[in-house]
Amino acid sequence: KNVGYVMISGRITNPEQAGNYFAEVNDIVVKGCGAKTLTVDNETDVREGYGGPFTVIAQFPSKKAAQDFY
Repeated sequence: KNVGYVMISGRITNPEQAGNYFAEVNDIVVKGCGAKTLTVDNETDVREGYGGPFTVIAQFPSKKAAQDFY
């Protein structure tokens, strides 16, 4: 079975607002789309590229489900 993944990376400048946002996203994505949060990292070690110190990786039942979520 081919699963799909979504990775979100960035910088959080307002932790309170981010907490509210991710609480709502969790209800929609995890419960509504069948996703599973694999990791949440607030201190990502970025070696290349332009990612921020915040990363979320979520697994979806299929690549299409991940694309449809986005």
